[in-house]
Amino acid sequence: LPLSTLRCDEQYARDMRNTLTQFSGFVNKPVLKIYEDYMILVKLFVDLGFTLRPIEVALTSVERARLRTPLQHYVNCRGAYINALGLNVFDPAPAKIILNGCEKTYAIEMEDALQFYRPRVSPDTLNLYQEYMIMLKRYQDVSFRLKDFENTTPFDFFTKLREPMRRYNNCKDAIIRNTSPLAPGSLLQPLR
Repeated sequence: LPLSTLRCDEQYARDMRNTLTQFSGFVNKPVLKIYEDYMILVKLFVDLGFTLRPIEVALTSVERARLRTPLQHYVNCRGAYINALGLNVFDPAPAKIILNGCEKTYAIEMEDALQFYRPRVSPDTLNLYQEYMIMLKRYQDVSFRLKDFENTTPFDFFTKLREPMRRYNNCKDAIIRNTSPLAPGSLLQPLR
């Protein structure tokens, strides 16, 4: 990792410890561990977003739509299962095994999308598409986990737990502005 990115990570770790210390006076250790896990998940979510962004910028709108379609079907599938089980927004998500059908469908549709592109793009670009689709699904799954936590946690608590992310975002944004191929004077080439 570049030194500047490590500084952002170290800053977030310090801010996270400070936030958890503030909670330690009135929540027990098991709850504090849940809060810590949530803050780590928030960072993972944001980091995945930062990784996905430049890939999406390099894709054409048609490529983005084709590569994202399996994810939309996955989200719809999860929603259908949740409705069928009679769960509402504040209920925890069903166990992963219940959603196995959605997982399998995503894997099949992902492979179909990659097969479509196999004769049309270079092997390196095809590998990037595959990594993109895997990362995109992981990003969505982390989002579902964050929502599960936030639906069962007082608003003031989870907003306080998210406060360190503001500084982290600012730090990462500054790095991207200074090093991005999209910075003034540079061009990002479309993927082929």
